[in-house]
Amino acid sequence: GDFFSPEYTKAWATVAAASPMVTFYAYTRSWRVEEVRPALEALAALANVKLWYSADRDSGMPADVPPDVRVAWLQVDADEEVPG
Repeated sequence: GDFFSPEYTKAWATVAAASPMVTFYAYTRSWRVEEVRPALEALAALANVKLWYSADRDSGMPADVPPDVRVAWLQVDADEEVPG
C-alpha cells in the first residue's frame, strides 16, 4: 500500500535509517495528504531513500516539490502532454 499515515511513514524512515546499506525506492500519491506530507519529506531526505511523487492529469503537478523528491507523471493517453 501507499504511505497512509504519518506514523506509517515514520516507521519506514526508522527502517531506512537503520539500513544504510539498502536503497529504498517508493512512488506515492500521499503527497496530496497534508498530514502525511511532512513525514514524506523527512523520509525523502534520507540518503538511501529515492522518493517520487506520483502525479497525473487528475491530481495535477505538485506545487512544491522538495529537492530530494522527483515527480513521476502517469500518462494515460499516448498524446497526452506532460507538464513541464
